[in-house]
Amino acid sequence: MPLPQESVERLERSFEQLKPNGERLVDVIYTRLFEKAPQVRAMFPDDLTEQRKKLLGAVALAVGSLRSLDKLVPVLEEMGARHVQYGALDAHYPVVVDAMLDAVEEVAGPIWTPELGADWKTALELISNTMIAGAHRSRVKAAA
Repeated sequence: MPLPQESVERLERSFEQLKPNGERLVDVIYTRLFEKAPQVRAMFPDDLTEQRKKLLGAVALAVGSLRSLDKLVPVLEEMGARHVQYGALDAHYPVVVDAMLDAVEEVAGPIWTPELGADWKTALELISNTMIAGAHRSRVKAAA
């Protein structure tokens, strides 16, 4: 389901403002994630340097592709399928969404508004649900 045009524009503008603090953003995401779900820490390498780059790139790709969901959906579904191999469960996705929302709010500072928060939540849940759908397809395919 496409996001309203004004939401996409707010997300794009906010991410442009967040990008200079991208390293801090992903640091806060992982800090919040591991605080909320310490059991998932074992799914990640000890050195998160490359993982941080991948996450920031994935967020940039997702935000940059919100105007063309038809192209983004297959990428997200494949990403979800890959995350099955890492041990990701459906229950992990809402925790990641919450960690990311917390991090975006913290790093955004004065540009954060309830409206922007709702936009980010909607977008992150769309991304999460699409990845879960890809994970489900992957599990069904593996079981067949």
